Amino acid sequence: MTQYQIVCIDDDEEFLRSLEKSLPDKVKPLCRDFACVFEFVTSSAELRKILAQAAEDGISPAMIISDQLMPEISGLDLLEQVTGEYPDLVCILLTGHAELDSARQAINRHLLDQYVCKPIEDLQEFASLAANLLKRHHMELEERQRTTQLAATVEELRASNEKIRAMHAAAEQVAMLTKGLKCLDFDEVVELVTREVPRIFQAEWGVLCFQEGLPSPCGRSSETSKRNCPVSEQFLIGRADAGEAVRNSTMISCDVPRPCENLGGRSPSVIIPIRLGRVITGGGDTEAERHAYMCLCRMDKAAAMSHELLLYMGGLVRDVLGANLANAVLYSIARAQSETDSLTGACTRRVLEAKLQAEYERAERYGRPFCAVVVDVDNLKLVNDKYGHAVGDRVLCGLADVIRSKCRSVDTLARYGGDEFVWLMPETTADGAASAVERLRKSVEGCSAADRPAVTISCGISEWLGVPEDTAANVLCRADAAMYQAKGSGRNRVVVLGKSPAAVVP
Repeated sequence: MTQYQIVCIDDDEEFLRSLEKSLPDKVKPLCRDFACVFEFVTSSAELRKILAQAAEDGISPAMIISDQLMPEISGLDLLEQVTGEYPDLVCILLTGHAELDSARQAINRHLLDQYVCKPIEDLQEFASLAANLLKRHHMELEERQRTTQLAATVEELRASNEKIRAMHAAAEQVAMLTKGLKCLDFDEVVELVTREVPRIFQAEWGVLCFQEGLPSPCGRSSETSKRNCPVSEQFLIGRADAGEAVRNSTMISCDVPRPCENLGGRSPSVIIPIRLGRVITGGGDTEAERHAYMCLCRMDKAAAMSHELLLYMGGLVRDVLGANLANAVLYSIARAQSETDSLTGACTRRVLEAKLQAEYERAERYGRPFCAVVVDVDNLKLVNDKYGHAVGDRVLCGLADVIRSKCRSVDTLARYGGDEFVWLMPETTADGAASAVERLRKSVEGCSAADRPAVTISCGISEWLGVPEDTAANVLCRADAAMYQAKGSGRNRVVVLGKSPAAVVP
């Protein structure tokens, strides 16, 4: 229950004792909604001391009943001073008839709530007056508290609505990102993430870092993808606070590290951990847990974001990126497996057909030459029959390695059949292809290894004739025919079929 303090001050000690004996017993029964604590003092110093002590004890000073005529200070002057410190005090002035005009003026100036002529003729009536003033004081304070509480509730609702709107806007932005991430190509997903996630957080710098590297089918030479960030890849991969965020799978907001700050980074730095799941690595017989993280900084425009909103946005982005990047990695691995011969590592026939058609269309559009080469191992069946198929497989793998060593970055090597390979050479004439393939033939002829016998190869070359009628399939068919000519001519040789008549390269 609320306790209110009522202080009576009068230098007339006899009058003060009479009030002390009777006033509390008459006022308290009239005030049942709160408790009254009465104090009786004879000086302003005692009054101030009691008021200060009441505040420390958690008792609210509520009323002062003061005599007007006192030796140190007049009642009106005292009340004016005290209400300057305690503006909610109810003030009653005890005054003689001679001071009534001053009392009325004080009421008009809101220095007084009531005045009572002294001596008090009816103490019960005076007690009722004091009780009514206390009740009014109590009701006003309660109303003020309700108003304050209502204002606080309204502000909480406003802040809550603002937070909901901000969270809704963030969810919409992440939803838009999710639509873009439907593409399963890993490089495209990484590029989109690096571009769009910093925009969501209004960050100038952003980096996507793969801490354990990536499986080779993903086709990226770099383990980071950056937006404006100049920090070295080596530092980003080994960053300790990012490692902690990844281990705990918890988004963190922290100061930028010193190397980042030295290059222009500004706090805060937001780190979003991303779990890619278990991914098959190496030769396909080992699974390893893969992690990544997204680091953002220079977020000046987002400084007004609450920590709660940052965590909410980070959680959404973490879940979306984890799922989509994991899918892109798995898709890249599956696609690579479907496009790569499991024995030799060369492309599959399906990939060759697509590459050959694309090269034909490019050559037709720009009038540029290209060649197809069919390479066949001589007498592989004899090797299999004599040494076993495992040795024959090693022969094929060794041949694929030798051809790859001769290939340019623009070339394509594919396994076409059991012991046949196709070497696709863009921007190459028959003469250029013949020289390269002859070097290959000599390398194979002179290559021996402890785990496999030496073999020779027969090769057929065909150059596109430069006319639309000479389709991609025709070019490959002529190269195959040239290879059979090489075999029929004694094996271990190169035959060219192109614009010029068939010729055998010795």
